[in-house]
Amino acid sequence: FHGIAFYLLFVLAFTTLASVHETRFSRTKFNVLKVVNDKLTGQESGTAPLGQIAEIEDLWAWLKGPFREALFPSPEEKRQKVLLLDYNDVVGCVRLRQLRVRNNTCSESTGQQRPRGRQCYGRWTPSSDSREDFGPHAWNQWHPEGSTDSAGFTGTLGYTYGGGGYVVDLPADDTKNVDATLERLHKERWIDDPTRLVAAEFTLFNVYVKYFIEIQIYFEIPPSGGVFPSERFISFRLVRSAYDTLLDVVLVVCLIRFLYEEIVDIGVWRDNFRRELRRARVVMRQEMGSPVAATFKSFLGHLRTGWNGVDMLIILLIVSLIFLRAAIWWESSRLWQPRLLLDYKSFFNSHHIAQLHHRQQSLVSVAVLVFWLKTLKYIVILPTIGPAVQAIISTITDGNVVSFTLLFGVVSLSLSFALHFTLGEDVESYSTLGSSLLAFYRMMFGDFQYEHFVAARNDLGPFWFTVSLFAGSLILINIFIAVVGQVYETQLKDCRQLWELRAVAQYQRQLMEDRLRPRTTWSIVLEAVASYRPMNTAVQCEVPPSKKTEYDGMVAGHYTLAEATLRAFHGTTPTHFFGLQLSAVAPGTSAPPSPNLSPASSPRLRLSS
Repeated sequence: FHGIAFYLLFVLAFTTLASVHETRFSRTKFNVLKVVNDKLTGQESGTAPLGQIAEIEDLWAWLKGPFREALFPSPEEKRQKVLLLDYNDVVGCVRLRQLRVRNNTCSESTGQQRPRGRQCYGRWTPSSDSREDFGPHAWNQWHPEGSTDSAGFTGTLGYTYGGGGYVVDLPADDTKNVDATLERLHKERWIDDPTRLVAAEFTLFNVYVKYFIEIQIYFEIPPSGGVFPSERFISFRLVRSAYDTLLDVVLVVCLIRFLYEEIVDIGVWRDNFRRELRRARVVMRQEMGSPVAATFKSFLGHLRTGWNGVDMLIILLIVSLIFLRAAIWWESSRLWQPRLLLDYKSFFNSHHIAQLHHRQQSLVSVAVLVFWLKTLKYIVILPTIGPAVQAIISTITDGNVVSFTLLFGVVSLSLSFALHFTLGEDVESYSTLGSSLLAFYRMMFGDFQYEHFVAARNDLGPFWFTVSLFAGSLILINIFIAVVGQVYETQLKDCRQLWELRAVAQYQRQLMEDRLRPRTTWSIVLEAVASYRPMNTAVQCEVPPSKKTEYDGMVAGHYTLAEATLRAFHGTTPTHFFGLQLSAVAPGTSAPPSPNLSPASSPRLRLSS
């Protein structure tokens, strides 16, 4: 009981504190990010939204339009409309950064030559990165990644970019010169053919909800041409509140408790393993080769037994969260300085702490899932839920289900490849192997657009649509449901019988432990008081048919406090005392005749309090 109460208290406390830390049980975080996204992506302006930018001129129009208006509004714009900066402050400066490639970095086919004087710029890689200045101004000078305080990332096109490049810092408090700077960059063609990436990076702080928002807007310009925008908004808070401290305390306390329980379990396993090793040392050496291999195999068996593996996973998650929380606290202490927060001319690098918060959010989601799933360990004692939980676990690991799952995966993978090669040039959902696999799984559940197959330049589009829909939705899904249903029904029947056997064994073991448990005067008194029934109160005991033999010879009725004391001392209801048969008799009634003593020769024995 103590283990169940502690674990439920821990799960509820962790879920509550994590929700308060992440979302505060409201839409505040979502609303903040939505407003910032709408203002910066051009959803509320008359220009092309961020997602529709396809050319370099569209990129310049966005920089001079929604980007400049949101971060560097003019006095007239401040008086006419509600702006992004009415609720947020820019921390540090706003940075524009680009990556360029050197000439003659594209791959050429054998026997095919470029026209004379034609330049060739390939895709960006660390080896093709241009590190030469291409002008006299500061924004034409190359900076390494260590001096820019910017981080690399992997774009939507699959290319990985570095954190160095050519940098333009726009001070947040110098709104008058921003228009001139952007116009000059456009005129001097700061973005040209060798450019492969343009990034807008800055940090906002919402003064009302105390959230920092790291904003990274990227424009990838591949060798094939065009502009492909993407954005990343990550909200975070510097660790300065009581909620964070309380969450850390709960994590540490629960870690100590779980470690103690696991150490006890490992100690029991070690003692049992040593006993078995001494008992069958020769056999184990012949089968396993060495004591080290035997120990490793036995420990793996220990992890597979019961919920020991889940307990070890929980300990690993809690330890990871504690180290992550410590890193966030350290980074928050470093950034919480007036010289960094109020310096509008230097770039505020919040990428590291934003990534820590992002990883913490992912880890918390996994931890909450595992923590709540472990509650099944305690509810399996219920007659209806216990067999069902065991049947589900047995169904997942059943050989028939696993084999058909592998078959299901092979067929899905083959059809995904076919759809990728057929529609990869025309439909974005099938442009890569990964996206094609996800699109096929969505198609099996009815999420598809037939127009994509008809409009494809490949004439086999409708054919592959028919094959994929027939093989996926009509055959694979239905057979999989039939296999799982049949296996689950069989496992549920077996698990019910197994659960009943385990319940009986547990009941017998508990009875034996109660009989062998050392008894003190205090425990005898407490049990006597708890089992006391007044003499004028009738107690009816209904004994199940399966338990009649266990209760034969026991007097079922009502008894006094003295009789309850004797029952507590002996562990059962006393039937004989100093050779005399005891029977509970209410005042004013006659005792039943005793087989040992006749009513005339022996007075009735009645113990009263």
